[in-house]
Amino acid sequence: MASSGVRAGDRVTNKPTSAPLPAPTAGQRRPGSGHAWDRWAPAWHGLFALVLVLATAAALTDPRTSGRDRLLVAGLAAGLAAWYWLLARGHRMWRLPLPWRLAYFAGAAAVWVPLVLLHEAYFLLAFAAYAQVFAFLPTPRSAIPGAVVLTGLMTALTAATGDGELSAVTLVVTVLSVAVGVGLALFIDAIMRESTQRHQLIAELEAARTELAGAEHQAGVLEERAVRIAGLLPRLLPAFRWRRDPGATSFWVEGPADLDARDLSVRARARGVLIEPGDIFYADPEAGRACFRLGFASIRTDRIEAGLTRLAELVTPAGIPASQGMAEQV
Repeated sequence: MASSGVRAGDRVTNKPTSAPLPAPTAGQRRPGSGHAWDRWAPAWHGLFALVLVLATAAALTDPRTSGRDRLLVAGLAAGLAAWYWLLARGHRMWRLPLPWRLAYFAGAAAVWVPLVLLHEAYFLLAFAAYAQVFAFLPTPRSAIPGAVVLTGLMTALTAATGDGELSAVTLVVTVLSVAVGVGLALFIDAIMRESTQRHQLIAELEAARTELAGAEHQAGVLEERAVRIAGLLPRLLPAFRWRRDPGATSFWVEGPADLDARDLSVRARARGVLIEPGDIFYADPEAGRACFRLGFASIRTDRIEAGLTRLAELVTPAGIPASQGMAEQV
């Protein structure tokens, strides 16, 4: 058809402007995914800052803390805050590979242990530490070993800051705490896996619905073009016969016996109209010499009449009204 820059009959393909983000695997969190775990990130940061401030204030205002210990507490607390700010704040922890996350925990533990030994108020950081283990590691299931290690470290620090011995009650409470924590982690992991699967299913259904709507729209546009062409052919090319198969994006046009469709295609191209000679579809090219394929998949509906008018000017004898022709649909 009219100068569209593509060959007649070419199909139009709707392509997305950008590639979709890959869906996270079951139980895996992704930054910016909109899951509740990510939306709670400011709470993790706020909890850590609040507990660190309270513990530091308690240690610095405790009369039992010597001047030297106050300097150590202030320096170590500032270092822990800086370490957290560098790696964890602003969702950066979620973007880091697992080795970097483990390095963060190792560095934080190296600062936290001396703080606990300097003042027991820093045991409060355990609340933030458990939250970070489950928030910063990839899945709750992978956070279980971290929670076990943290509990063991807490137990060892309790013994180190006491008389060096642990009571039976302390050991029982520790074991029960680990068991409850592991069970809770597995429960959360199962919920997240189910949530992720539902999220993926909903995304697939939305994509299918969008694709179907696009296909229906495209089919409606193509049918509108086909109806437009079928209405113009009897008037503009009265001596021609044509047919269109259901759902096709082109018309098969048969001209008078003396028509050279290949020559017509060359002259039409010079006028900005693209048709496809029909001889290439025959074993005997001479049998399709007067035929051509008229595609409409790549032309705007408002340009169809102009394109057919140019084509008609190349084949309709001057001075013969189109109404006197023998146009026919086959």
